Amino acid sequence: MMVGFFANNKNKDFIQAQEAIEHTNSVIARTLLISQKLSQLVSGQRVYLLSGNNESLIQYNDTKKTVSILIKQLSEKINDNEAQIVRVQHLDDLYFRLIEQLDNRLNNPTSNIFDTQNVRDIEASILNTANAILNEEYADLRLRMDYMKDIQSKLLIGIFAGFIFNGLILLFLNYYLFNSKRQSLINEDRLQYALSASGEGIYDWNIKTNAVFYSIGFVEMLGYHNDEFGVDLKAFKNRVFPEDIPQVEETIAEFINNKLSEYSVEFRMVHKMGHVVWINARAEIVRDKKGNALKMIGTHRDISDQKNIEQNLVEVIENVEKESDAKSSFLAHMSHEIRTPLTAITGIAEILQKNSNDFNARQKKLISTLMTSTQSLKDLVTDILDFSKIEKGEIEFDNQYFPLIELIGEVISIMSVPANEKNIKFKVIDDSIKDIKYFGDKKRIRQILINLIGNAIKFTDEGTVSLLVKKEIINDTDVLNFYVQDTGIGIDGTMINSIFEEFRQGDSSVSRKYGGTGLGLPISKNLSQLMGGDITVDSTQGLGSCFTLSLPMQDRTQIHNTDIDPALKQKITDRLSATIRDEQTALIVEDYEGNIVILSYLMEEIGLPFDVAKNGQQAIDMWRERHYDIVLMDVQMPVKDGLTATAEIRQIEEENGFNPTPIIGMTAHALVQDKNKCISAGMTDYLSKPIDSNQLKQKILNHIQKDNVVRIKKSSN
Repeated sequence: MMVGFFANNKNKDFIQAQEAIEHTNSVIARTLLISQKLSQLVSGQRVYLLSGNNESLIQYNDTKKTVSILIKQLSEKINDNEAQIVRVQHLDDLYFRLIEQLDNRLNNPTSNIFDTQNVRDIEASILNTANAILNEEYADLRLRMDYMKDIQSKLLIGIFAGFIFNGLILLFLNYYLFNSKRQSLINEDRLQYALSASGEGIYDWNIKTNAVFYSIGFVEMLGYHNDEFGVDLKAFKNRVFPEDIPQVEETIAEFINNKLSEYSVEFRMVHKMGHVVWINARAEIVRDKKGNALKMIGTHRDISDQKNIEQNLVEVIENVEKESDAKSSFLAHMSHEIRTPLTAITGIAEILQKNSNDFNARQKKLISTLMTSTQSLKDLVTDILDFSKIEKGEIEFDNQYFPLIELIGEVISIMSVPANEKNIKFKVIDDSIKDIKYFGDKKRIRQILINLIGNAIKFTDEGTVSLLVKKEIINDTDVLNFYVQDTGIGIDGTMINSIFEEFRQGDSSVSRKYGGTGLGLPISKNLSQLMGGDITVDSTQGLGSCFTLSLPMQDRTQIHNTDIDPALKQKITDRLSATIRDEQTALIVEDYEGNIVILSYLMEEIGLPFDVAKNGQQAIDMWRERHYDIVLMDVQMPVKDGLTATAEIRQIEEENGFNPTPIIGMTAHALVQDKNKCISAGMTDYLSKPIDSNQLKQKILNHIQKDNVVRIKKSSN
């Protein structure tokens, strides 16, 4: 009876231990499932953002619900461990933040889908918290298994004692032990089911004997049965993808030798059918009191689906980049083909306009039309190139101090002409900024204002277009606002967002009636945002529109005298003609006949003698003979291009100790990298085609002046 009482008590202890183990297994299974579903959640959302596939969105929402349920169940399971309760609460908070981030990305179509740093940080925090929960539960599981073994041992002692006293009791207890063992096997099966549901496989490696226990889930992950996989470490290594073996061995060795605080590694294994399976492995080390490694117990998870999604994302990104590069290459080539003849057309138009007094009224009208059309074509090419630069992130800003009143004066001078042609009143109110000197890119701000005012004039048939400039304080920030208001056709409220999209206008009828490429507003908005500001619009169809350009007033100073040095107002041509000495000569290197005509006319206008070379090799040969004072070098030419010719001239100068000849590159390729190529080849300066005659004269003046200063210093020495 005493033995029966002892056995009954141990049976209760055994049942309690068994229930505790089942409870721990349940917590482990749910935590593992949360980790697995988390990767599916993030990957599913990325796939939807890239592809727009509604099935991916449905899967994303279903996974969200599943994870929420799992966290709730986990919270209910962990109610007797304060540390675990805190971890689960933290896990729940992190998951809420993750969903908030992911949903915001879904609801904001303009967000950068490749900017995932915040999501990755939260995801990593969730996985770390889940690992902390798992580590404690695994520790509890080991303790409870040890406790169960201890109960079994005590039961054996009790059974042995009972055998001495009573054979019948021995038989009874043997039956009881058999039943307990069967319950233990059932418990192991339940653990296997939990692991299978989580997609995890377990291994237990005895480092001393090299024997390894592999769970059913572990071997089935690779397409094997338990009896054909093996029971040692060699069975594992033989199935690691050959290229990944060094990485895996090194990581395991560092973890065993306490050089790594955590074992978490991704690598490939070979499936029985021959294909690759991506594995995420995690583990813990069991050590003796001296710190020697005894066992390595860990899990394997198949992450092949996740890797496939990542690879698909990489391919999508690569394809997008290839398309962008192809488009940029096309734009650069198109730019060259258009800009080369456009330089000649523009030059001829300017020459004709300067001599317009020699023509009759009808001819003057034709010349005016030619100038207007040429300017429109130049603006179109500039818009296309700006669009390409913005896409590639190559926009450069020339930020300097300048009087705002000077900028407004230039805008008035330019925009009064088209306003007068349409008999539209053009009104400017700028009293509040007359003494302001602004720090920014004057040219780009002027470009935006001309675009906004030009659109206002284009879409206004009668009435007024006004520009109001005000310095205002918005949210404790000094802001410069340009309000461009018109009494034109206005914009349908449903179409307002589309006007800032590339190659779009309000509707097709507007495009047909008023023309335009639909690039001006998108470029202007992008430029304003790159300068720290923005463009907004308020419009009513049939009543007009008001576009607002807002720019921050950073680094500004007040000034009281905006007069410009009178010497700077002199014509560049007169200054250049007065600077050129009799013996100075120039070399024009250009293969396109139309551009040769224009550049020749310009040289004659400023009184600078010149020669012409039609390819890079001729330029080198002629430069060897005359050592010109300045060279105007085209880039793309037959026989030898301008970059190569420049590099060879620089090499000759260096070998002979000559002073560098000013070489101004002239190219129809107008992207940032094209300018960099010219400077890298040794060119002193750079101009993009079509050549602006005033800009070219200014650059020639700058370099001629420097050359004269050098000569004066040498002669004085």
